[in-house]
Amino acid sequence: MRFFGFADFLLDSHIYAIELHEDVTRPTAIVIDHGVTILRIADSFTGFVRGYLAGDGSVLFGQDSAIGPSA
Repeated sequence: MRFFGFADFLLDSHIYAIELHEDVTRPTAIVIDHGVTILRIADSFTGFVRGYLAGDGSVLFGQDSAIGPSA
């Protein structure tokens, strides 16, 4: 898999990236790269934007939204 980082959160807390592949029929996943782990947070860019604007913790931080951001 190849990823392209398109946004930085809190001065490199984590990077949002989009999965790149040649098959245009495959879903384009959005992930969070924490430097050690990569977590899939959305199945599409549209899903990512919806979750981001809604303040969904699983999209913003890659965790359960009930927990909130890590300190």
